[in-house]
Amino acid sequence: MMKKIDWVKIPESEFTPAFSQQQIKRIRQKAYQMVNFDNWTQDEEAILNDYLANMRPYWKLLETDPKNKVRPYLKGTPDEVLALGSNNKYPNLRFALTIERELTQMEAITEASEPGRVKRVAAAKPVTVKSFYMARFPVTKAHGQPFFDKYPLEEIHQRQINRFEQNDPIPVEWEIAKQYCEWIGGRLPTALEWEYAARGPESLFYPWGNEWDPLRGNFYRTLAMSVRPEHLKSAGSVTPVDGYPNSVSPFGIWDMVGNLPEWLDSYRHKGQTQREHHDPAWFYFMPVFNNEPDPMPGYIGFRPVKDEWEPQLWSGFGAAASKKAFSRVWENDEDAVYDDL
Repeated sequence: MMKKIDWVKIPESEFTPAFSQQQIKRIRQKAYQMVNFDNWTQDEEAILNDYLANMRPYWKLLETDPKNKVRPYLKGTPDEVLALGSNNKYPNLRFALTIERELTQMEAITEASEPGRVKRVAAAKPVTVKSFYMARFPVTKAHGQPFFDKYPLEEIHQRQINRFEQNDPIPVEWEIAKQYCEWIGGRLPTALEWEYAARGPESLFYPWGNEWDPLRGNFYRTLAMSVRPEHLKSAGSVTPVDGYPNSVSPFGIWDMVGNLPEWLDSYRHKGQTQREHHDPAWFYFMPVFNNEPDPMPGYIGFRPVKDEWEPQLWSGFGAAASKKAFSRVWENDEDAVYDDL
């Protein structure tokens, strides 16, 4: 019998995605403190200001015109600009420019997709999020295995699932996550829904508030081995979905930062995957970034949402759960279950 999903109602409200100008100012201040900006030489400051003056318009164009990313710019390609920090003469420039690029693009535009349709809106502008229901926890092995038993995964994917405990979140490919959600009568969340559920109506930096705390989630890539809790001693470890009760979002949603990233309906995901070790965890674990999957996106979890509560027996999904099976044939499913609100 499939473990029942615990649904949480997320109320309709206005929500400001991405960062407000005040939040951007605070992030920039913290980032520059990390590189001891007050002690930079005049030469370093001049180079930074020169590149920012030329690159900011280009970075905005990358966001506002994503289909045409070949644009003229004056100071080298983006990779050449960021490579400035690779030499010993300007060790802090790469860090500063990386943060500035993210903030500039976030100021320009953000993704606020609707179910089945991606749209892009001006960042830091309030939008209305309609009410929906979200699973309190990511889909775990206990949630997913009855589906995989009925619609078998490819052997290599099932072996990966078998490594996890019953209450661990499970990584699957996007097509499988989408099919599972439809099998239980739901869908994958949009970027806007996911961010709103994680940050609440006040647009917090993190689900628990505005101050970074590396002990409020499974941020194993950011913690030195000497300070890791016992359950994180193994690099790459996944923790149970209810392992961090002090990181619950304002709506009561668990495990939204750290642990596994989570799929969105637009074949993007929320949450950090592999980044450079010098990238600041306090910044990249903020639940605002919509990331492209890696070339082999096999380490991303998911949680379903529903548009409205319908206490009825859901029809099962009558297609094998593999990326080769896309023909959706709905049929009566003897293993379908009632979900409790």
